[in-house]
Amino acid sequence: MEPDKRPQEPTPEESPLLENKETFRPASRSTRIKAWIGVAAMILLTIGYFYVFYSGQIINW
Repeated sequence: MEPDKRPQEPTPEESPLLENKETFRPASRSTRIKAWIGVAAMILLTIGYFYVFYSGQIINW
């Protein structure tokens, strides 16, 4: 039986995530609120464009 030829996973000391873990800071509350407002705006715009397109109202413009 052949041994596995998969690459070995790096040890925790060699992990690149270890360096960034110390500098990681979660986003502030206002930044998260602005991001969710942006997501909601994009969803509403997309729904609006699809509604106008599929309802045929674009022909009347």
